[in-house]
Amino acid sequence: MKKPALITAGAVFTVVSAAHWVRYFRADEAIIAGYTVPVWWSLILGGVLLALAVWMFLAARGSG
Repeated sequence: MKKPALITAGAVFTVVSAAHWVRYFRADEAIIAGYTVPVWWSLILGGVLLALAVWMFLAARGSG
């Protein structure tokens, strides 16, 4: 049986990961609470989010 919550969360994490990768490649500036967030943070966060998304999709698939 598939778990729709894991599939939905995996899809959301994939979209957010893609947004981080786009920010990294475009070198867009992000300011949060007056602090400029370094662009390389998006590279790291994008990778972490992608790994979590893959894990969620695999967990949803393997839930027999």
